[in-house]
Amino acid sequence: MFAGTLYDVIFLQWPRWQIEWAHNENNINIGPGVSENGVTKGGPGRRDDDEPLLIHHELALHPPVPSGRFAKALVAFSVYTNGSKVLNTSQASDSITCIHGIRFFSLTWVIIGHTIFQALSVVENTATEVPILLNRWTFDAISNAFLSVDSFFALSGLLVSYLSVLEMKKRGWKLNWGMFYFHRFWRLTPPYMLVIVLILGLQQYCGSGPLWSQIQPQNKDACTNYWWTNLLYVNNLVYARQPCLDQSWYLANDMQFYVISPLMIIPFYFNPLLGFASCFVFLLTSMIVTGVLSIQHQWTTTMITSAMSGSFFASRRWITTWSHLLHMVILAERGPVALTGWLIAIATALAALYGLRGDIGGKHPSSLGVAALYNSVARSAWAAALCWLIMACVSGWGGFVNTFLSWSPFVVLGRLTYMAYLIHMCLMNIYFQSQDTLYYVTDVNIAATFMAVLVATYGLSFIFMLGLESPMIGLEKVFLPKRRKD
Repeated sequence: MFAGTLYDVIFLQWPRWQIEWAHNENNINIGPGVSENGVTKGGPGRRDDDEPLLIHHELALHPPVPSGRFAKALVAFSVYTNGSKVLNTSQASDSITCIHGIRFFSLTWVIIGHTIFQALSVVENTATEVPILLNRWTFDAISNAFLSVDSFFALSGLLVSYLSVLEMKKRGWKLNWGMFYFHRFWRLTPPYMLVIVLILGLQQYCGSGPLWSQIQPQNKDACTNYWWTNLLYVNNLVYARQPCLDQSWYLANDMQFYVISPLMIIPFYFNPLLGFASCFVFLLTSMIVTGVLSIQHQWTTTMITSAMSGSFFASRRWITTWSHLLHMVILAERGPVALTGWLIAIATALAALYGLRGDIGGKHPSSLGVAALYNSVARSAWAAALCWLIMACVSGWGGFVNTFLSWSPFVVLGRLTYMAYLIHMCLMNIYFQSQDTLYYVTDVNIAATFMAVLVATYGLSFIFMLGLESPMIGLEKVFLPKRRKD
């Protein structure tokens, strides 16, 4: 990073800055003898030597670029260039701008859920405070926080299918599917593995105290023995109860869905009805399998009891490609559909999120059949509601919702979401397991802890982005440049 930044600043950025300074200097009225175009003809500040201007003009026509793959690879680690890209809030006119805000708030939801559940593992006033929390209807968003992860599945499915279909319209369905998979693997894996290495190597030195031994040995041993399951993205299936990086089950699910996604994407190229049929088959299969397994294993509906049983309902995570099906249906309609769509989407999302009041409070638990129905349908319904929101924003029906979610700071925070997801649990482990006394749950303590974890997570994510994620993106562009047809 130091070498790349040094090379970038001295050989690439400095000449560009000289061009900008010369341009600004030549367009400033500096006194008598300055013509209308800003070029001095005499008087104070006139130039007697035009050679510097000629040099700057030549640089402007031919700005310096890194020559050779080694130089380009070195610049891929430049903190200056990578930082500029991360902090750049400009967006293409055809981009889906509301996605950045959705990403940020979805991860915020994940972090607050993990913060509270981590706190409950070392809490002192469990018997008195936990029942109070569960009896609050506002706490349902935490008890049912699995939906926050389903938001990421929906976003992933929508973007992959939408962008792939656009690409197939340009090149045909015979894309370079090998690069399709390699790009995904390269995009996720190096930062993912490097975070595991850093956690395994450094976390053991970041805390101490009477609670420290409860978490550290298990994480260390799991990463030492089973890191290869993470590398192969099978950690949700193999040694799933001994996780290295607890939240990484999501990455395994996401990669597995990505592998099968062409089975639902390619049919759209040949015939929309064929694409609808393919997605419907996968969606129906998901619901049936989930319902059968839910009844067979007597799965409950709430996150709390699901986490206690050790099951993350991997079979229910087929909702990714439902996003594209809904997307195409929505784009075909206009006018009165907007208001109706908003009302249905809001009602659906609220039902999926707050429809478990009886289960969470424990007063009116759902029957096994109702629980199976909820487990089968709720996540697809949530994804459908979220995709309506996105399509409404893209179609001009988003109003202030689209304006807010497209706010420029969310562009930066959205880019940091992946690194934040990878490291936030590590910060929580260090904080909660380093306590000398048990954690005391109050609204103020929870709010203060959550805000501290959120800010620290995104602050460190920016550093990790510059060191682990951005260089990998740059290296892919260096060694595997895109070859586009004319």
